[in-house]
Amino acid sequence: ADGARKVNSTQEGWCEIVTSTRDSNTMARDDTSTDEPCCRICYDGAQTEDSGLVSPCGCAGSSAHIHVTCLKKLYLSRRSGLDRLRCPTCKQKYDIGSSLMLATFDLTRLRSEERAIAVSKNQEKADAYSTMGKVLCEMGLYQTASSFYELDLTLKQATYGFDHPAVALSLNNKGVLLCRQHKYDESDKCFERAKTIYERVHGPDSPQVANVLGNLSLLHRNNNNCERALQMLDRCLEILNMEKNKKNDAHELSLYIARMNRSMLLVPLGRVGEAEQLARVCLDFGRRAFSKSSPELANWEKNLAYILRTKAGEVNTTPKPMIENSPVNLRKRGRCPAPRPQTMTALEDKGDRPSKQLKVDRLLQLERISVC
Repeated sequence: ADGARKVNSTQEGWCEIVTSTRDSNTMARDDTSTDEPCCRICYDGAQTEDSGLVSPCGCAGSSAHIHVTCLKKLYLSRRSGLDRLRCPTCKQKYDIGSSLMLATFDLTRLRSEERAIAVSKNQEKADAYSTMGKVLCEMGLYQTASSFYELDLTLKQATYGFDHPAVALSLNNKGVLLCRQHKYDESDKCFERAKTIYERVHGPDSPQVANVLGNLSLLHRNNNNCERALQMLDRCLEILNMEKNKKNDAHELSLYIARMNRSMLLVPLGRVGEAEQLARVCLDFGRRAFSKSSPELANWEKNLAYILRTKAGEVNTTPKPMIENSPVNLRKRGRCPAPRPQTMTALEDKGDRPSKQLKVDRLLQLERISVC
């Protein structure tokens, strides 16, 4: 339940820390083979009506394709949490269509099982709610995502009580969503409550506390309080640099995410030279850790370019919204321009809303009935 952190990125600048688990640093293979496409799991190229070949991630060559049924088996074989929506080979997130298919498959599978729901089953179902909420959040369907996060939180509180680490995990993820919706006061309450639970259970110097501090830094950054955001992020880095926390498998990635966030935070504070040096170090790591087609790597390169433009005087140093994969922007005190919101009309223009939104609305209705 208290896995390591994960990167969310689409826009220039900021990296959210959302709890998940990552596999080892296996890189994507760049195979130029011209053979007929076949599944990278079962090595069979046959396609049926129920299981065709798909390319859900950035893997290329002989690793580019996988049967839908094999992808579902791979999804279920991995540890519960949001890491299952990321390819274990190239580390790139599955595309939205594949992610929605997997999350829907998980919920349908759990709902069809006719047996008493034990604590472990409640945890599994709560993880499925959280996964669906995460996918919908990335699609910009924040209201529906909020409903699935509420289902996740309600189920965990009913199973474990109000002061369990699993509840803190749900509060942390809900806080990220509220921050994206500009509900900073509510988001702050979720983060502070999660931080209190983690401090009591794991201690004040645990990686879980560092995770929440990183997200609190994001909140204050978007609320135009850069000084407070830097304090939170420095405390996060202090915890991550402790020797006892370096044993965590995802420690190095989490550390460089926080460092890159710090480099972007130094820019509006006028410390551009320090920001450039830190961003270059982080980018060197990113080129080793991510595949060349990774959106995370592209985002980090944009960060360095933004710092260099600022240093050259091509852009002003007014704080800019750095949260990735979200329309959250600074609005208070008029120091930054308001974002162009991603309205439902925009989604309909892309053809996403009619099929996907109606499907998740129906799923949500069924899940509310089952929880009650």
